[in-house]
Amino acid sequence: MKFFRRQQREAELDAEIRNHLDEAIRDRIERGESPDEARLNAQREFGNVGLVKEVTRAMWGWAALEGLLQDLRFGVRMLRKNPGFSFVAILTLALGIGAVAVVYSVMMTVLVQPLPYQNADRLVWLANLNPSLGGSPTFLNPEDILDYQEQAQSFEQIASWGTNPVNLYGGNKPERVESIFVTTNFFRTLGITPLLGRDFTSQEGKEGSRVAIISYGLWQRRFGGDPAVIGREIIVSSATQYPLTIVGVMPAEMNFPVRVDLFDTYLYERSSGRGGSHNDRTIARLKPGVTIAQAQAEISAIAARQSLQFPETNQGWDVQVIPFREHLFGSANRALPLLFGAALFVLLIAWTNIANLQLVRAAARQKEIAVRLALGASRWQIVRQLLTESLLLASGGALFGLLLAMAGINAVRAFGLD
Repeated sequence: MKFFRRQQREAELDAEIRNHLDEAIRDRIERGESPDEARLNAQREFGNVGLVKEVTRAMWGWAALEGLLQDLRFGVRMLRKNPGFSFVAILTLALGIGAVAVVYSVMMTVLVQPLPYQNADRLVWLANLNPSLGGSPTFLNPEDILDYQEQAQSFEQIASWGTNPVNLYGGNKPERVESIFVTTNFFRTLGITPLLGRDFTSQEGKEGSRVAIISYGLWQRRFGGDPAVIGREIIVSSATQYPLTIVGVMPAEMNFPVRVDLFDTYLYERSSGRGGSHNDRTIARLKPGVTIAQAQAEISAIAARQSLQFPETNQGWDVQVIPFREHLFGSANRALPLLFGAALFVLLIAWTNIANLQLVRAAARQKEIAVRLALGASRWQIVRQLLTESLLLASGGALFGLLLAMAGINAVRAFGLD
């Protein structure tokens, strides 16, 4: 309540000081001094009116708050008086803080945050490699995948998929959505169950049934989160136009490994001939207790038999078993700590530059500080004022740095890292 009665108490203090001075002046006039001489001597005897007010306010208990507010107001005025310095200092801090925050967020996602799949440490990526052809690992041949599913004992599930962006019709307007064809055991391999509806059945894959599972994002964006979306028919088109019946909705955390809106099944069975295409992206789940080395030895043995049995298409091809996290993030596991160190170094440089700017600015304000000391300001008041100005700069830099970090993290997510 004392704070809210501030104006009243200030008025009472002013009145008390005036009464004290008026009484002192009357006493001096009665002792024979002239009015002007009495006023001058009374004021000299009373002392610094401003200092008396400060001491009195301190006794009231809110002088510290008043001093802080005064420092903040003065600090804002000083920063507005030097907009060039303020802009450079805040921008430098914001860039440094924003860079560190973005890299740190990405590093935590890549190195620390677990993948959003059940027992993700058992997920592996299968890739073809032919040393005689050079190049990096590539996708698998569909016929080879069927061999691995039938012969390999190290894997609980082996699933594959291929990209197939489509146009989605119905509702307000057509929309281009990210879609992939998947084998019916795709979600079982990942260890994810739909939020609504059901998973694909193996029979749907064999019959080439036109059913689909949609993402949480598409469900919210296109269908308004309507639970009755299960069983609804939608029309999509790629090379041709065809209907799909929605049988499930994925949970919000499902992001594999980039944004996918629609999952469609495709017929996956042996053909009359064995082609040489390598177009199928393949993921597998190890059985409990099976190591990467054991799975690698087994699947390499199968690949060697394929090479002998089908030399026209499989000669020289081997299969690599790669931990799924390593496949997703690759060299980022090694590069991100270095990048984070570089970002910290940039922030350190930013702090150093701002410190130098502050020193130059302080040197230019020596005359101002000397005048304030001469007028009665204590050294602590000067230091407190300078610290307050630094706090304002740091707060501005942190705020804009946070905004830059949010924009940077959203940009990273737009490229698929979530």
